[in-house]
Amino acid sequence: MTDDVGCFDVMVAVKNVTPAAFACKVDRFQAIVTNPAVPMAEKARAWDAIVRDAAQLDSTDIGFPRAGVALKQALRLWLDVRSDLTSTDEELRDKTKIPSARQKGLR
Repeated sequence: MTDDVGCFDVMVAVKNVTPAAFACKVDRFQAIVTNPAVPMAEKARAWDAIVRDAAQLDSTDIGFPRAGVALKQALRLWLDVRSDLTSTDEELRDKTKIPSARQKGLR
């Protein structure tokens, strides 16, 4: 599940991810979403893993702010990729839409 530099596979969400490993995973996510040869469905799976890992971060960890910056970078990348979808990708856009708190029933 990790490579020789200790990064987790970007496509797999893990438990107890450290902020440093999370930042490394976001770097890998950037490589995936900026590669035009990677299908959108795979990019969406990578984004899902990033979000799941972010939820596992320990806010008392000294590296937490670094992970927050990495998450912000990942979100910007994801929104850029989604904005680049063409009208023929409308169905896929709906499948990868981030639901609002109201849609999730949280409000």
